[in-house]
Amino acid sequence: MDEHRMGNDGKGKSGVRWLVRFCWMVVGTVILAFSAAFIVRHDSLGVADGTFWLAVLLMAATRFVDILYLGGETVEGRAATPRDLCRYLILMPFVTALIWLCAHAVARFGWLM
Repeated sequence: MDEHRMGNDGKGKSGVRWLVRFCWMVVGTVILAFSAAFIVRHDSLGVADGTFWLAVLLMAATRFVDILYLGGETVEGRAATPRDLCRYLILMPFVTALIWLCAHAVARFGWLM
């Protein structure tokens, strides 16, 4: 049933699955880290903030696709459930907001200077 939703016979599914997981795990995290570092260096609201929050949205969307359509897994290697997705979608904005606020606080108060 999964394969019919994806529109293929499953042969290319592992590549798509790998790419989606790589995007939300690695690419998204790297973009968040670089955006936070840029925010620390340039305290004004701007492109880095937009990039940061766009990365958060894209990570959430790719995790959604990963779990609901591609048979995503948890860190323990078991099949991820909609409950796992819900937990991710609730916690991630809080954690990333904390990172974003800390980056602005470090920049504003010059804690790294």
